[in-house]
Amino acid sequence: WRIPASQRQPRASGLGRVLSDPLLAGYPLENVTVLSDGDATRDNLRRALERLKTSTADNSTVLVYFDCAAAEVSQGPDAGYYLCPFDYDPSDRRGSAITCTRGFGPAAGGELIEHIESMPASKVLLVLNTCSPDSMDPDVPVGSPFFREKFFQRIRQIPGRCIFSSCRMDEPTYTGIFALLFFNALSGVRDESSDVDNQFYAQIAADTNAVFTFNLMDFLRRHMHHVMPKEYKDDVRMHPFLELGQEDNFVIARRTHPAHVMQMRT
Repeated sequence: WRIPASQRQPRASGLGRVLSDPLLAGYPLENVTVLSDGDATRDNLRRALERLKTSTADNSTVLVYFDCAAAEVSQGPDAGYYLCPFDYDPSDRRGSAITCTRGFGPAAGGELIEHIESMPASKVLLVLNTCSPDSMDPDVPVGSPFFREKFFQRIRQIPGRCIFSSCRMDEPTYTGIFALLFFNALSGVRDESSDVDNQFYAQIAADTNAVFTFNLMDFLRRHMHHVMPKEYKDDVRMHPFLELGQEDNFVIARRTHPAHVMQMRT
């Protein structure tokens, strides 16, 4: 099982276009890398993360966004938390996944922690829009949060690093909802009847067209349950993991044309 290509590829390419649009997010086109479907292999993801170690500087801002399945293995030699790329093989988790954290005790760690920590950039936002692997790795239980919680804690402990996730550690996720809100926030999709939207865009205007992580966090948190599909509206298990310290409030996007806002009326 994988997120259907009809959902996954447009989300990846759409976010890439938003990030590189000077009217919306303002990242230079040559600095935006999009890997989706067959391109999103472990080796390609590793190479992209490695490039960030040499292509960024202390004054850089980095946004790393994963839209994929994630597996938490609670026991055995593979015990740990893994992101599942396109070529993920459950019979060889350590050899095919991006390891977030593995093992117990103070020596526990993972390659994604090492990548995020070793980037020269002083401001890094890691976004995880993940779902359970289901039939792709049927031995992985749903709702086993130990290793993911440890991973989140380790990222939070690194200066200049913050993490957003589509749900908390022990919750299932409906991946399209978080992705839609994240995309809307950066692309300027706006419902004029929404107080949340109006306050969000008013704050961007007050911040000289800058989208700060605090403002983005508030937008995502307040919107999550408003857009849940009706079959899930009473399911209180899905809450985005959005926690920032004062030192984590930095500009993640900057628009050069504040009037470039798509209107979405209901």
